[in-house]
Amino acid sequence: MHRGEIKPTEAESEAKRLGLGTLASEPEPADYDPMREPHWTLSMAVAWVAYREAHAVRNWWDEYRSQFTYWNFREWRETPEGPVHQGWFLERRCKATLRRLQMVGGPREQASISETINALQGALRDGTLEAVGVDKETGLRVPIPAAQWHDPQWWLENTAEETWRGSTPSNARALYRDVTVSGEAVRELWPPVSPSQAELPALMKPEGPGYMPLYCAAQWIATRGGSFNFDPSDESVWKPAYAELLARIASEEIKVIGTSNGERQPVPGYHFAGCRVDYPFADSPFELLLSEELYLWSSIYLDEEHWRKGHGDCLEDRRGPQWERLMVLKSDIAKVWPFQAARTGAPGRPSSMHLIEAEFEARCKREEVAASLAEESRNLANWLRSEHPSAPRLTEKTIQNRLRETYRQHKRARN
Repeated sequence: MHRGEIKPTEAESEAKRLGLGTLASEPEPADYDPMREPHWTLSMAVAWVAYREAHAVRNWWDEYRSQFTYWNFREWRETPEGPVHQGWFLERRCKATLRRLQMVGGPREQASISETINALQGALRDGTLEAVGVDKETGLRVPIPAAQWHDPQWWLENTAEETWRGSTPSNARALYRDVTVSGEAVRELWPPVSPSQAELPALMKPEGPGYMPLYCAAQWIATRGGSFNFDPSDESVWKPAYAELLARIASEEIKVIGTSNGERQPVPGYHFAGCRVDYPFADSPFELLLSEELYLWSSIYLDEEHWRKGHGDCLEDRRGPQWERLMVLKSDIAKVWPFQAARTGAPGRPSSMHLIEAEFEARCKREEVAASLAEESRNLANWLRSEHPSAPRLTEKTIQNRLRETYRQHKRARN
């Protein structure tokens, strides 16, 4: 494979035939909850400050990243002067560093990662936040004095994030390694964003002739025609919606058009077969930014002006967008997903949150509340499925966002 003899799809098929299972794999996010980790690396802390979402912190947690294997296409040489070969390599995700996090660039239309790093450094410098690290001389894990953060040089290596003394690499001396901060302290300084600040845009219905942005079709599927409400940052809802949509596109059941080299034309469906997705409201996975294969970058649709300025769905690779402003035929979407659109002007979409809030209040009185908000949200989500199977489902993330302040008040009262 390193010389391009076979492609990843062929290697995966052969591995399956031999009973070796899947070669490229991803860990189950539910098995890695960074909110339960008392100590965060600097990358995890910056990811939280920038995105205020657990999934972003998880994405920059080495314990989680180390479980990924993916196919990477690259050029290589056997010797410095030898011929250039091209091929596929099965690799693991690189360790998280602030430098790699900076390359991603930060949440779209929000503060840059560099600005976020400066904010974290300021909190360390004035003593608002304390970091600990392993002293390079003694080997002991000790608190890092606030004075050390006034002019540190953070040389971000592949193996660790370290603070150094000195203004240039030539005279720098490492003081600490394996630097961490309290995850709870970071969340107290930079509280979670209110759920109301992350809302789905107005629903576009697949009615009448013409085309609609690909994202709008995905939102139509994910919300079941506007009858289901969810936290937009919850990828567990987006994933099956996009999977269904892309599968239909790949089989040519749904027509797609896009702009390539300034010309609008049909997009071949095979581009969407097995296509990875950079989901809306989510941080971009680092490996996608370096991908040699096309992937779907999906952006929310706000209005026509916003869309024409480049904030539309596109197929891109590391060289940039190859197909932009992707649109699907409305009649195709209406035929495959004939949901009855929810009425507009209603006080809100159907929700089961009133059931969750009542049950949580009862659990507080019975002193049956779990030790962490994540565990309590999981218990309540399971309770809703068991006791009210016909009620609209709520994700654990949605429950966490709604009950966060109430849960904190309950904990303070108990203590």
